[in-house]
Amino acid sequence: MRPFRIRRAMRHDITTIDWRQTASEVALVACALAARGWAPATAGNFSGRVDESGLQIERRQSPRAVSTVTATSAPLLPIEPPAASAPAAAAGNGKGRKAYVIGAIALVVLLLAGAGLFFFPDTLLVAERAAPQAGAAAQAPQTLAEVEAKLTGFDCALLEASMSGATAVIRGHVGGEADLKRIDSEVGSVSGVQDVDDSAVRVFPRPYCSVVSALAAHTRHAPKTGAPRIALKGDVGEAYAGEMLLVEVSAPAFEAFVYADLYDPDANVVHLLPNAGQTSNRMSAGQRMVLGDDALSGAQWEVVPPLGKHLLVVMASESRLFERERPQVEDVFGYLRAVRDGVAAKPAGARLVVYYSMVDFLPKR
Repeated sequence: MRPFRIRRAMRHDITTIDWRQTASEVALVACALAARGWAPATAGNFSGRVDESGLQIERRQSPRAVSTVTATSAPLLPIEPPAASAPAAAAGNGKGRKAYVIGAIALVVLLLAGAGLFFFPDTLLVAERAAPQAGAAAQAPQTLAEVEAKLTGFDCALLEASMSGATAVIRGHVGGEADLKRIDSEVGSVSGVQDVDDSAVRVFPRPYCSVVSALAAHTRHAPKTGAPRIALKGDVGEAYAGEMLLVEVSAPAFEAFVYADLYDPDANVVHLLPNAGQTSNRMSAGQRMVLGDDALSGAQWEVVPPLGKHLLVVMASESRLFERERPQVEDVFGYLRAVRDGVAAKPAGARLVVYYSMVDFLPKR
């Protein structure tokens, strides 16, 4: 025997029976069974009885075959689909199943009509739930296209959208908190969107949104394991003015030329690796190093204004990105153009992966 579970918890107080709800619940059970081909023809005769234990729903297949469910705690209905009806439903390419649903609802309506109860709005609602949502499926591509069109209106942002049912799922980044709030209102106004999930959208204030957008192609496909990594030493999220900056860098799962950079709010970039004290940036697979902790021969950096959010970026490439040494500090946008040119010139197939993290520079403690 194959059980079927009615996943609805319903209890009725017989002193205050809501007949409208009761009729809807009988129809829902009938619809669920008929949709699976378990209530064809005369087997779709359903009735309901309310007593102290709750709503009793009966399915009468023949004078001697009656199945009963008490709709109070999601019980099991020990019903096997009729052997003769299953092939017929399949042969009808879904039409037979639809007919069974309509037939079951009609029988419930007739049953209730015999008791002097007419609840056509509820019955039509049940029929609408049971019918395939062909219209919604056809609308989905158009809805997604309209959502994507809305996302093109955000400046210094890189956003992607997908639909999960009636929920628009947005990923990527924007340039400010105001833009993050705007996503909900803009996308939520699209016909067919009932909810907006922007939990995967990060905020990168200017100029960092430009940096992340320029490097997006190399972060989007970075492996989840074995990617390069950059963070403040100890994996802390903040550094304090007047103290020395210590940065931990990890190479990817392949030997690479590693470039570690610090971007500041004034659109400057400080090159941490290679640097004046360590011109070689070739690292073996998985190698780790701490930058800024060698007071004798390595470069060091003091945390100074501008304070606030800073962006740490590490790029790991199988080939060199730059033929010449770059200045220790330079303009962000000039550097990004040089990165673009270096990527274009690298050998075909040479891997390049990027990782970044946001940190805070705070006043002296």
